[in-house]
Amino acid sequence: MPVIQKQMRTSKYLIFIMLILFQTMISQTDKITGNEFEDLSIIFEPSIVQVDIMDDWTYNPRYNQLFDKIDSLYNLNPKWLDKYFAKIKDYDPLYYDKRFGLSKEEFQEFLELDKEQGPASSGTSRLEIVVDDKSKIISFKGSSDLSYLLGLEN
Repeated sequence: MPVIQKQMRTSKYLIFIMLILFQTMISQTDKITGNEFEDLSIIFEPSIVQVDIMDDWTYNPRYNQLFDKIDSLYNLNPKWLDKYFAKIKDYDPLYYDKRFGLSKEEFQEFLELDKEQGPASSGTSRLEIVVDDKSKIISFKGSSDLSYLLGLEN
């Protein structure tokens, strides 16, 4: 499961920022102007907000067992699995192939359990959104548990 865990770690911050953007953007869409800085200033109004820290992942242990079977197969025959995924178009469902190393029932179970996977909140924290109109810089100031946001600015 190491490949998935690496992807989850690197994407958790992106998910976090996307959730903030989406949440604030929904209420501001009628004010969008087309000017990048003005629009970002509308979406990210100077404020202090309470945010979820999405740095955890929900998963079922059975899913991990099934995934490990597929993952070990990838290590044995990466070319086959690469070809398999190349045939899948965006958002198309995976189709069964015995070379996954799973029975049809296990494969179906894997697909069902995969729907339950997702980011999970490990808690909440305060985030300050700072907009400097003069320098046209938007920055984020988080408490110690959001220190990775320090220095992140547009």
